[in-house]
Amino acid sequence: MAEVQHSEDSRIRPPAPRRMVAPQAPPAQSNISRELRSHLDRLQQLLDQSRADEALKLATGRGSGSPLDVNARAVCLMRIGRPEEAVKILRNIVLEGSSPYLKASAPVVFKSNFVTALALSGNPVGAYRALEDLREVAHPRLAELRLAIAQWVKTLSVWERVQWTCGIELNKPVLLSFPPGELT
Repeated sequence: MAEVQHSEDSRIRPPAPRRMVAPQAPPAQSNISRELRSHLDRLQQLLDQSRADEALKLATGRGSGSPLDVNARAVCLMRIGRPEEAVKILRNIVLEGSSPYLKASAPVVFKSNFVTALALSGNPVGAYRALEDLREVAHPRLAELRLAIAQWVKTLSVWERVQWTCGIELNKPVLLSFPPGELT
């Protein structure tokens, strides 16, 4: 009897239901006004200077409920260590209603930010399952997230790995080697 070979990736996977992969939306930055572009550039400057608190005030002060503004607030929340709040506000722009399925119409950057927020908030199983929905999407941040989760799995104890494999939440955040969240 031939031995079945497993790839490195197959050993880190918790069981996840298979979902249909929907066509991806256009990039988030397409067709935005000059005013909004200027606003996002200012937010990015503040984030690059590690001034996420100020960026959050600026993003919140705009008062718009547009998906780009919601995403910007979520990025700021992740950068100041409040990923649970980022998950809550991103749900409305990336999930299909109250279901766990990602919207086909949501830009990939919003989805990658949602995955990042899930991973940082101690929900790596949810992050992994969302990444599974995006398995056919080539995006640099998604690749970084996959690698971060794979490295995180290597740090788990035997018992934690059993729980992970069974899809049990560990409430143990994934450590990232990059700043969380992207504006566009």
